[in-house]
Amino acid sequence: MLILAPVVFLVLLFIPAPYGRFSRRGWGPSVNQRVGWLIMEVPASLVVAYIMLFKLELNIVMLAFLLIWQVHYVHRAFIYPFQIRELSELSR
Repeated sequence: MLILAPVVFLVLLFIPAPYGRFSRRGWGPSVNQRVGWLIMEVPASLVVAYIMLFKLELNIVMLAFLLIWQVHYVHRAFIYPFQIRELSELSR
């Protein structure tokens, strides 16, 4: 990975990565943006909740920070993806 990272960095200076507005066919399978967002964000919410609730002894400060984290990530992972406008809607 340490050897590959600089190579990829140099290549991406000349070729736009096929992500977001640069996405195009021929670079592998694509995923619906809502599904992709869920896959990307759900683990942050669930894994932190699992670790905090089942692996640590909580005190009131940790519980407060967990609550703040969960409010943010529940919105980010479970609500926001369904508020995203599809790319096809944006081009109209």
